[in-house]
Amino acid sequence: MKAYATFPRHITDQSQRQEHKGFMSLSRFLRRAMIVRALRNEREFRSGQPGRFILLVPPSFEPKTMVSAARRALSECQRDLQDLFEYDVDPVDAETSSIWLEDLPVRLMEMPRYLLLTHSLDFIPHRCRLGFDAVLQMQPPTPAHWRAALKVCLGLAATNAEIDRIARLPIDLVALATGRRRSVSEIIDEVEAAIAEDDAKEAQSKEPNASSRQPRLMSLQELSGYGPAQTWGLDLASDLTAWKAGELAWADVDRGVLLCGPPGTGKTTFAAALSKSCEAHLVAASVARWQATGHLGDLLKAMRKDFAEARKHAPSILLIDEFDSIGDRARFSDHHASYSIQVVNGLLECIDGLDDREGVVIVGACNHSDGIDPALLRPGRLDRQIDIPLPDETARRVILRVHQPDGLADDVVEKIASVTDGWSGADLEALCRRARRRARKERRAVVVGDFMAELPEEIIVPDELVEVMAIHEAGHAVVASALGRGVELIEINRTLRRKHAGPGGHVTIQQQPLKRRSRASYLEEVTILMAGIAAETVFYGEHADGAGAVPGSDLQRATDLATMMEACLGFGPSLVFHDAQDAFSLDRLRRSDLKLKERVDAVLKNSLKTATDLIAGDRQFVKSIARHLIRRGSMQGHEVRPLIERQRKAGKRRAAIKAVNAA
Repeated sequence: MKAYATFPRHITDQSQRQEHKGFMSLSRFLRRAMIVRALRNEREFRSGQPGRFILLVPPSFEPKTMVSAARRALSECQRDLQDLFEYDVDPVDAETSSIWLEDLPVRLMEMPRYLLLTHSLDFIPHRCRLGFDAVLQMQPPTPAHWRAALKVCLGLAATNAEIDRIARLPIDLVALATGRRRSVSEIIDEVEAAIAEDDAKEAQSKEPNASSRQPRLMSLQELSGYGPAQTWGLDLASDLTAWKAGELAWADVDRGVLLCGPPGTGKTTFAAALSKSCEAHLVAASVARWQATGHLGDLLKAMRKDFAEARKHAPSILLIDEFDSIGDRARFSDHHASYSIQVVNGLLECIDGLDDREGVVIVGACNHSDGIDPALLRPGRLDRQIDIPLPDETARRVILRVHQPDGLADDVVEKIASVTDGWSGADLEALCRRARRRARKERRAVVVGDFMAELPEEIIVPDELVEVMAIHEAGHAVVASALGRGVELIEINRTLRRKHAGPGGHVTIQQQPLKRRSRASYLEEVTILMAGIAAETVFYGEHADGAGAVPGSDLQRATDLATMMEACLGFGPSLVFHDAQDAFSLDRLRRSDLKLKERVDAVLKNSLKTATDLIAGDRQFVKSIARHLIRRGSMQGHEVRPLIERQRKAGKRRAAIKAVNAA
């Protein structure tokens, strides 16, 4: 069944909308009823008290069409509370989620009474949900709602059979049809006929071979870029084969793994390929799907149902997406903590409490593992964690060939893979889809120009900014070398693309072997991170915004490391431990403790001074590396070391000559 907009496209001005008063009244009445029903247990909030809630809108409704009804519902409160607290409503979907996330902190501070309307919790990171009191599931209008709407808005009575039929139809189509019909039966007949006609036309217009363009399900052997995850999966496939043959006990088979990585890196794709290679049944679940079924009892019922299906079809792979959304019982706040704790306990019961879990392998997928309850990661559960990074250039070539089954020339694949650094597998799939659409419009085969036209705008970095970037990255390298750390790679980017624009450059420092780490070693890390700012200050008198502004920047990483030193590792004036490991928790800790914030600031400033002194004494080293970067764009570690040694020897010779002349 097709989705229909609130207003038909031809109704555009206000006067025309006024003519559709029945349409407006019926749709608003039913939407308001849905809102009120979702909030039925939040009596204090409905009376006018503060509260912030996420409402999950049914798939057949657009969140933005519910805003007016939600605001109307919020305005209907006790008279003495009507003007006491401000209120607002926002819709969030795939297109608006990034914009909304930027404004969320301000919205939550400004609006004591706030509703967020969305189809899925996928659009709302788990850390952002901390500002809300609860997630509530909206349901379509009930038969009682329809009966009341028809009576109040249209003055029509309906039989039980008519209510049963009309409740299955889109609200807005029914409302549109009310202007020309006099009975409920006529309205239903006309709407059903219109839907049937549109569905028939849509079916006829579909391309007969459209399904052939869908990428086929691959096995683990065909995947690329998964590294340790692929190795683990192939080992599991071998173990399951031996288990099915009776050659291996189930106790010797890995029964759970947690896949961590940025969005779009193919964690779900990996689970599907794993099920194919293991010849196992795949059960795809997610925390959002469980929550969408209703209240706590419904959620736990849906959870147990997925585990039961996996057990029934063993051997099976049970994929639990958004695993980090389950949370950690130690971090739940008092408000609604009981609900969240029961969810975690319910999952633990499903993992451990099955009388017969033989043949069921659980695969959890998440973006961040920091906020997951440790009990879920203990031996016998999801005790193995594997990180899935963004695909490198080789993996991007394979992904492009998978999602472009018509075939691409090698030089085309090389070109696209080289300019999509930082892209996820999902990004590349979308790129292939858009390129095919462009070629299809012109009735021809896909060419490299179709891909290039769909890439975000390419920005050529001005020469003066390239020089600043080179000085910045050279500063990191020189300070790292001065502190005894090896440099593996230095790189700057002369072109950037807006959507996936990464940093202007980066330096890869050699990882230190396992050793005792003191306050001094952590200070060295902070000093290296602050070296880019120091280099810009030494050469230009001030630093620009390239070291901060975004998560993952030099300044953010240095600030978090300094915060951990002062608050978590006992390197500050207090030995009290704070359980704050991720960026969000560390930022919240600084906001709540101004003295801690001052100590962190002091660490950063002292480290910046140390880096500045080192660079001021090694200006020639920085200049030499910067010149190489400007000329070639990158330097390998084996090129950096001889250059620094030559510069240091030259510096010693100049110092000796200066001393002789002075004598």
